[in-house]
Amino acid sequence: MTNLRPFGVPAAAVSRRTLLTGTLGAGALAALTACGGGEDTGGGGGGGGGTVTFGSNWADEVPKNAVAAMIKGYSGGEVRINTVDHNSFQENINSYLQGGPD
Repeated sequence: MTNLRPFGVPAAAVSRRTLLTGTLGAGALAALTACGGGEDTGGGGGGGGGTVTFGSNWADEVPKNAVAAMIKGYSGGEVRINTVDHNSFQENINSYLQGGPD
């Protein structure tokens, strides 16, 4: 494969994998941040500062480390990571979605 970079231009310091991992981590952090904290607007729901369970099917080392780093930065309460391999996750979610009402 030919190198399409002009002579003297350095290669990118960030790989696609690193960019994707960072994007996933930032998105998940935003989702966790939206779950708690802030001002009290009334309403029922659960109270803040409880335990949040974060479901993940990212079993590879790089995404697992990104999720762990994201959760380390979360200060709204305790976060438990429930990591399940991809096939088990698909089977469980399909069974859950096809099940009848409680």
